Amino acid sequence: MSAALAIGFATTGATLLVTVFLFSLDRVLARRAAQQEVRRQLMVRVLDTLDALIRFMIRPAFVSVWTNPQIEYTLLMPRLLLDLGREDRMLAAWVQRQIQLMQLATSKKEAVRIRASVAEKLLGWHLGEINTAWFADQVRNDPAAVKLEIPLRAKAKQLSNDAWAWAQLFAALAAVGLMFRQVFKPSNDA
Repeated sequence: MSAALAIGFATTGATLLVTVFLFSLDRVLARRAAQQEVRRQLMVRVLDTLDALIRFMIRPAFVSVWTNPQIEYTLLMPRLLLDLGREDRMLAAWVQRQIQLMQLATSKKEAVRIRASVAEKLLGWHLGEINTAWFADQVRNDPAAVKLEIPLRAKAKQLSNDAWAWAQLFAALAAVGLMFRQVFKPSNDA
């Protein structure tokens, strides 16, 4: 075999190996990027749902009469379990508990604080700063309730906040009614 032929085979073999390596590397990087994008979309969905819950909680009661944030929460949990890998399922259990804590909050400020903490932890997980073991520890220390029972004290506080909002609405409507009565009062001059 001539030296030129040997160099040709070696060059072809090296080119083939580099091509296979680069193709494999590209596939691995593309898969990793796709997984990161799925995680990002999942985090956006969770945060959007939590945002909707917070918006519901901070609206006055008379504005929220016909809305039910439980539907969003109910729709979120199966999606979260489906989209997370088996190793990340504790994240879903942790999110479920955080939503329960938001529902148990007796003030809007407390619910917003919990939501901010959830966003911080989920962002840390997405960026790789918090691992799934942290969520597993949190779930072991404070698991989600199978059936959430809001204590009477918390219900009373939440209802008193709603009652105050309703009282403000009725006071505003009464003031508008009195104003209309004065403006459209029939005159007795005739």
